[in-house]
Amino acid sequence: MNTALLQLTHIRQSYDEHHVINDLSLSLWKGEIGCFLGPSGCGKTTALRCIAGFESISDGEILINNRCVSDAKSAIPPEKRQIGMVFQDYALFPHLDVEANIGFGLHKLARSERNARVEEWLHIVQLSNVAKKYP
Repeated sequence: MNTALLQLTHIRQSYDEHHVINDLSLSLWKGEIGCFLGPSGCGKTTALRCIAGFESISDGEILINNRCVSDAKSAIPPEKRQIGMVFQDYALFPHLDVEANIGFGLHKLARSERNARVEEWLHIVQLSNVAKKYP
């Protein structure tokens, strides 16, 4: 049976008495792209930080590849989750063009494979026409 690559089940996260995430559930399957969209302060970044392991959850569970990485009692450290996170501020290298910024994290791939992946992502996010521009 196929399982979701990422599964959040009834997660809750609070700072003292301030409930930031209340009963969030979602599944993300191989090949899918997920997006959190909402107003400032609604918990988008906190949810991502919980998935990455930078924040703990007070209830529910987070599974990655069908392995529990976080619940109310325990959490696998961020460095053991194999999750990448791009922060919303200062996420781009100003001395690299768009193409080089996308390819930066793919340094372990052979050059031809890296170039193919960069081209694919430029197409997906509709930035092919600005590949050589700087941030």
